[in-house]
Amino acid sequence: MYHRDPSDWDKPAVPVVKAYRNNEFLNSGHARHIRILCEYEESLQRMRAAGIRATIMFFGSARSKDKEQYADAFAKANAAIAKTSPGSDDRELAEAALDRLKKGEWMCEYMEKIRELAKRLTSWSIDTKYRLKNQISGVSRNTAARIKHKKEAAAGKTKLHYLPHSSEDYSAAEDASPGIYVCTGGGPGFM
Repeated sequence: MYHRDPSDWDKPAVPVVKAYRNNEFLNSGHARHIRILCEYEESLQRMRAAGIRATIMFFGSARSKDKEQYADAFAKANAAIAKTSPGSDDRELAEAALDRLKKGEWMCEYMEKIRELAKRLTSWSIDTKYRLKNQISGVSRNTAARIKHKKEAAAGKTKLHYLPHSSEDYSAAEDASPGIYVCTGGGPGFM
């Protein structure tokens, strides 16, 4: 479709390009905020389609270890020191690695506590009444977006339902899956 101003009829027609189909614009710095919003919204819709209402994430050091991992790493570090000769570069590197390991020992306690907290939160989410149909705190976007606007058709009893998102075409009241999930960043340690 061409947009033409009558005063420009003597000039060649220029096709109208929709901004959302203009890859050059969408990949430019000017549209960065749009791409960020898309990443947020698309992830949200994917989680909703999977029945995930809320997530709990723990952030911390990827270098943290539980007590068993720490003991194993400590034994390996001491064995590496024992294999080297005193005063050698390899010995200094092995001692530095052991020193770094010792500096992270304090995290072992927190690793165990985080593991226990994740277990408790997961059990709570599964065992309690808090499901997708419930609001957890504040304004629940999930619940608000699910409101169906029902209107009686002029001709009879036909109801028209407006669903804002395609991933929300099911009733949350009938969904028995837990709505809260403990997530991981996929890395080692607290991640």
